[in-house]
Amino acid sequence: AGAFRFDREGNFTNPDGLKVQGWYLNEQGERLRGPDGDILDPAAPPTDLALIHQLAQPKATANVVLSGNLHDGTPVGQLFSRSFTVYDQKGNDYDVQIQFSCLEANKWKWSIPNENHAAKGEDNEKPVELPTDPITGVIEFNENGSLKGVSLGTDPPTEHITTVPLWFVAPDGGTTTQEFDFSAITQYADPRGESVMGVQQDGYTYGNLEEIVVDDKGVISGSYSNGTSRPLLQVAIAAFTNPGGLIGLGNSLYALSNNSGDPQVNSPGMGMAGTVAPSSLEMSNVDLSEEFTDMIVTQRGFQANSRVITASDEMLQELVNMKR
Repeated sequence: AGAFRFDREGNFTNPDGLKVQGWYLNEQGERLRGPDGDILDPAAPPTDLALIHQLAQPKATANVVLSGNLHDGTPVGQLFSRSFTVYDQKGNDYDVQIQFSCLEANKWKWSIPNENHAAKGEDNEKPVELPTDPITGVIEFNENGSLKGVSLGTDPPTEHITTVPLWFVAPDGGTTTQEFDFSAITQYADPRGESVMGVQQDGYTYGNLEEIVVDDKGVISGSYSNGTSRPLLQVAIAAFTNPGGLIGLGNSLYALSNNSGDPQVNSPGMGMAGTVAPSSLEMSNVDLSEEFTDMIVTQRGFQANSRVITASDEMLQELVNMKR
């Protein structure tokens, strides 16, 4: 059992100030070689843990996934639009609007109106500057309403091509590339006669650390004000062949001895190591029946000793009286 916390310097310690050891993790939960750098090392030895990721760095939007349905009964020329927010590499947010208009049966035009956007050309080497014109393309469906393909510009869609790479000039003046994925769009008849569209993107602005969460594997994850979360640290657990041979130091601290054997350090739940019970208060591990029995035996022994003292006192008193 242990109560751990982060001190003012960010070190992960117990109430006595002793540092807890374990491993640093990247955003995918993979083990790193120490707090500095991004070198993956599954066999890295445990080290002192400290909280070093108190800010979540911004991430530019790289992927946009569109999902929904374009109503099959939409009249030719009718427009449907959907707005959403994306981010540049500095965390600046800006709105993007994508519009869909029906061209003919099973064929729609999509466009992104913006004065400062640039679309990637077919050679994929440099963008085709479109300072005032919108980015446009065609989306085509099969007879059963499933997506057939998507194109950029006026070229007919290529079957099974469902993503389009686009270049954007972000608010910070930099150029960012975003992959637009249309694969989850369908064209079915909606009884309400409506077109609906959902948008997911993977960018975000910077965030401050707001909450720490620990799981049963000893992984310490941080939740940030920008809505993101990531694994940060993992606590190490040392198991011993003979735990009874450890030297008790008090306050849930133990020292190695010749009888305990060498420590076998592992992540919680692996090998001989147990799991972690986060946010738990350990109940008393005292056997009440055994303690009550011991108390009764002690009490009877005390009573017997008291009677011996009383008898001795009476004998001494009798001797004093005889002398008189």
